[in-house]
Amino acid sequence: MSFLSLTTPNNASMPFELRWDDPADATYVWNRYMGGPVTRFYEDAVAAMYVAKRRCYEETGVPNSRGHLFRVIDGWVFNREPGDLTGADERAERFRNDAMAVEGDYYEVVLRPEVVALVERLRKHPKPTAPYPELITHLEECVQAHARVMGDLHWRMTFSWERLDWPATFHELTGEPAGQASVLLSGARTELSKVIKRLCALAEIAQSDEALRHAVETRDVRKLRGHPDNATFRKFRTSFRTLLRRYGQRTGQGWGSAAPMGAPTWNMRPDIPLGMIATYARSDLSAFKTREKAAADERQRLLQRVQRSMRNDPERRSRFERARRRAIRTAHVMEDHNHWMDQCSAGIMREALDVVGKRLVLDGRIDSADDAMHVSLDELRTPPDDLRTRISDRARRFAEQETFDPPKKIGSGDAPKQPSLEDEGQGLDGSLLRGVAASAGRYTGRARVWPKIVDTPEVDDGDILVAPDAGPAWTPVFAVLGALVLDRGASFQHAAVVAREYGIPAVLGTQEATTAIRDGQTITVDGNTGVVELA
Repeated sequence: MSFLSLTTPNNASMPFELRWDDPADATYVWNRYMGGPVTRFYEDAVAAMYVAKRRCYEETGVPNSRGHLFRVIDGWVFNREPGDLTGADERAERFRNDAMAVEGDYYEVVLRPEVVALVERLRKHPKPTAPYPELITHLEECVQAHARVMGDLHWRMTFSWERLDWPATFHELTGEPAGQASVLLSGARTELSKVIKRLCALAEIAQSDEALRHAVETRDVRKLRGHPDNATFRKFRTSFRTLLRRYGQRTGQGWGSAAPMGAPTWNMRPDIPLGMIATYARSDLSAFKTREKAAADERQRLLQRVQRSMRNDPERRSRFERARRRAIRTAHVMEDHNHWMDQCSAGIMREALDVVGKRLVLDGRIDSADDAMHVSLDELRTPPDDLRTRISDRARRFAEQETFDPPKKIGSGDAPKQPSLEDEGQGLDGSLLRGVAASAGRYTGRARVWPKIVDTPEVDDGDILVAPDAGPAWTPVFAVLGALVLDRGASFQHAAVVAREYGIPAVLGTQEATTAIRDGQTITVDGNTGVVELA
């Protein structure tokens, strides 16, 4: 479906033409990483984020901050660069030098502490029965914190490391196949690996009691509150509460995921992590630990072999060790920043809005806390007695907007050339599907084709997940997969990083895996060559 109208950030309808203050050749590019259209509240959140992004541009000039002029068109977000980029390169170079001159790691020393402090302070939400002005003040603080993190600090982070083509560098320095490079990145200890360990520990508890396992399998949180005299239930409840206290702000946001702005957090929807626990509870956890140990042994053997081959060439070995440390660090920052920046900053804002929504339900102004997403921030500050009519109209319009297929650009000019964030293979070639090798290994198993990237996939131990893309919403279940195949993706996005951490063969950028592969079909994934063999 094509676009029906044009709306500005203040939701005023306009003819389909550029704003009066746009230059004649202005072209807006669709920001597809938003995960979909935005509701009325999230238009205001996006506006705040772009204000912060402009500040980042003015202070640093980093390339990722240059597209800071935006418009909301039928709920979908588009942005463009200013017509005059004079001085941006000089500012970017100065900022890069300043970031690299920080004693220690710029992300760890400067950025991460600020983000963690914001999240830790704002994750303690007031109760819905608190004075209403207090709820609004807290919500506004969360909106500004999200804007600061995702509009500004997130882009400064791009200069906290130098981009490295680790597979090519590994091959050049060692002579080993480039596909083996991912072996040395497995086993990284990240926020995600900590989440997976907790999920596995909860699954192990669930496996020990049939009634508990059934409650987990049905994802019924109410059933977990039963059996007060059952020690296993009590142990599970305590551990589950601990999981949510530490990781309850996760929303699934991030590169490769279709989790939209407004996606519920684990605290709001505990059935989401319960479903992941159920996936692990259906698996052979002892085999999982065996695979983990085997991957660690393989990593150690490869490292020792490579180091022995360089014992008479200290300069080459030094270059190799520096590159390996950079690759490990990049993988760590990729996952760590996603948890704290993408997910937690969005999570605290979503939960703060949920608290306000619950209060409006108590006051009889709306029917559901989720309805608050269709109310502007200004309307939330001084809400009328009844918001139902405008919410109904906006919700209906939003449902229409979700069916739209947004154009890649709006305007008559050429879109600025940007480096591609995705890798592409050659697609289907007879019985072979050629993509990009993202994680080493070779595996044959059952394909689980999951064409929609919104709902968490239902997979069993050893399945090969085949999907258009995959992001942080899905990566907590990667440890049970046999392999991964994606239509899109890049070798340094979350899905690829996690696949390497767990030694899962992965082929990305196949372009047509979800149409060429049948659900249940036996396929072989070769993560060394980037080829999928169709039986």
